[in-house]
Amino acid sequence: MNIDTLVEKFYSNDNNSEDLINEVMRFLTEAAPRGAEKRQRLKAPTEAEEGCGESLNWRLPNMLPTEITVGQQPGSKDREMFVHWMSQLGIAEGGGDPSAVRQKLQAITAFLAPEGMPSRMEESPLATKLSYLMFLDQFVWMLQEFNASVAGFLWEPFLAALFGGESRQVATSEGSIADIVIDMGGGTMAPVSLKILSEMGTTKGSFTDLVKHFATGGTEMRYVIILKEKGEGEVAKVDFYEFNITLDTFFNWIGGTAYSEVAELEEHTFTLAQVGESEFLKLGPSKAPPAGQDPSGEGNYIWLRSASAPPKGGRVRPTWARVGKIGKDKVQLDTFHLDSEKSPYKELNLRRKDGLKLWEPLDGNTELVADVAVYKEGEIQQKYEQMPGQIGSDTKRLWGGLKGLTAWSALATRLKEEAKEKETLEENEEESEEEEVPPTAAQQFFYAVWKGGDLSPTGNPAPGISTPEQFHIGASWMKGAAEQIGALEVSVEATKKVFEEAGKTIEEDVKVMFCNLAELTDNIGRFFLSQCGQSKCVEEDVRIRLDAGTRAIENAKGLQASVESSISRMKE
Repeated sequence: MNIDTLVEKFYSNDNNSEDLINEVMRFLTEAAPRGAEKRQRLKAPTEAEEGCGESLNWRLPNMLPTEITVGQQPGSKDREMFVHWMSQLGIAEGGGDPSAVRQKLQAITAFLAPEGMPSRMEESPLATKLSYLMFLDQFVWMLQEFNASVAGFLWEPFLAALFGGESRQVATSEGSIADIVIDMGGGTMAPVSLKILSEMGTTKGSFTDLVKHFATGGTEMRYVIILKEKGEGEVAKVDFYEFNITLDTFFNWIGGTAYSEVAELEEHTFTLAQVGESEFLKLGPSKAPPAGQDPSGEGNYIWLRSASAPPKGGRVRPTWARVGKIGKDKVQLDTFHLDSEKSPYKELNLRRKDGLKLWEPLDGNTELVADVAVYKEGEIQQKYEQMPGQIGSDTKRLWGGLKGLTAWSALATRLKEEAKEKETLEENEEESEEEEVPPTAAQQFFYAVWKGGDLSPTGNPAPGISTPEQFHIGASWMKGAAEQIGALEVSVEATKKVFEEAGKTIEEDVKVMFCNLAELTDNIGRFFLSQCGQSKCVEEDVRIRLDAGTRAIENAKGLQASVESSISRMKE
């Protein structure tokens, strides 16, 4: 029985009090308790837990994203109810052929963002608020109660069910690299792989399964990654990333060359006379400031923010380059840098806006241009670039080393070029739909990787197929090369604030209804799970049982009254 049927029974002519209580009890006790807080509540209630008054801490019903009935059976009753609760989650607008998963997650993170939340809650209908609150309740529970591996398994049926239709979790027995397939309409199902990782976790998977996916007709494999950021003893925030693997991007992600971290740069136009007026141009003494510190602001030397190239495996470090000096009657560049091989002018790409050489006469108002390291919230922003000629950690295991990688890359390039030439000839002969890369090119390449044959550089499958290997995508490279599609604060305190803001805009009888629903579950458990009847009933058990039974009756009555009040009000 679902909640809709239960409500109907409240108003049916053949309903009596005993039947009502029995149905409520059966409905509520079918769901397993969720979370440490709820497991601990099978005890006598504390003073703070008593009643469902104005200061109530209201809770939503349990909606467990089970693997079989929710994830893999689109037509099941459990799936139907789950989809119904999540049906008001929006889809964000976006250009550049955005994926459905990206649009859904962007809509969720935008709605639940702290900025502007009071007005969003005020303007949104009740159904919308309940859908987003249910999503947050379930999502935070998964992240806080389980490690990344278990949370990942729960996330698969959860996300699949968000899209409704025939979207489903992919059963392990299917041997697919995809975790879910999204119903895009018109019979099109889009494969997606999902990962929940710690902040510096690695995305990995079967190299064979990924190659087989493309060899048997797959045109893309989209990855949606959740990176967890720890707070004080809990997960405080999650960041959502997305990247798409195709034939064109395959070697960027899978067993390609090594990569290095570089600073993200932003072009700025300025004059030396503006020193001290911007965060990237400051005064200081002649010596560089200590690592991690800004110029003091005292002195007559001008410093421009830069970033040092890290040693292999290191991180980009913020630095300051001395570029000028304030004299008695003029502002000038540090001319000793001009002929230096290690000139900061080269790293900064410092030049004059008028196109003249730097050593030409200038004054404090001459406009200069430089590529300045980008800072956000006090941290340097970085990105990652591949290093041609240097192998990555997977290159040897998957491709046989740099020589093998080069040979397989050349095969992929040749097949794509041949496919484009063939397409051009076909277009000249008759009109046909334009395709960037015909599927046959990808299938030919990946079939050679998978099975070997005449197209293979060695005649054999790739080494990562012959001795089954996993591919690995490090968090550093992933964060730099993938697109961040959203972030969500998931700490207990942040979640509490969302529910508080929503509560300010939700009618009291609705909150009381959910409170009584939750309290009835707790009190029924306290009543029936006491030791009375199985062993000697001690005085404390008698007290808890009597108190819980009384409260359960009060909860049932309160539930009925609040349901009648809220539904009657909505009918008006």
